[in-house]
Amino acid sequence: MVKEYMHMVNVLNEIKTVRSDFAVLVGFEDQILSGLMAGADGSICGLSNIAPALFVGLVQAFEAGDLAEVARLHRRVLRLMAMYVLSDPGLGATKLAMQKPGVPISPTVRGPALPVPPESEEAIDAALKAAGLLPVHREA
Repeated sequence: MVKEYMHMVNVLNEIKTVRSDFAVLVGFEDQILSGLMAGADGSICGLSNIAPALFVGLVQAFEAGDLAEVARLHRRVLRLMAMYVLSDPGLGATKLAMQKPGVPISPTVRGPALPVPPESEEAIDAALKAAGLLPVHREA
């Protein structure tokens, strides 16, 4: 991940000095905050398909200077990243997670990607709950 981060920093250093209007976007969810702090303009991440408002809110809070809200939203994004290890590749789990709030998408993936293992659905629900995207039901 250091290599990807340094690539982004190099792009910012090379491009933004001559083209301040050129948008530099972060592609890894765990680097959105550090990217914004380094001068990136936003992100384009797979998990934003699950919770677009979460990612938009993170960037808006950063732009507003609300660092407490930025930190809170960043922690939610990091919890959501558990999705990536629940299928091979993470696309299947992402598609299944998108169904949970009602997005009409099939979780089917084409080979060589593998289907989501049946035991992963519970873990997907847990990741969505940890990120505050599904209600947590507590026993009475």
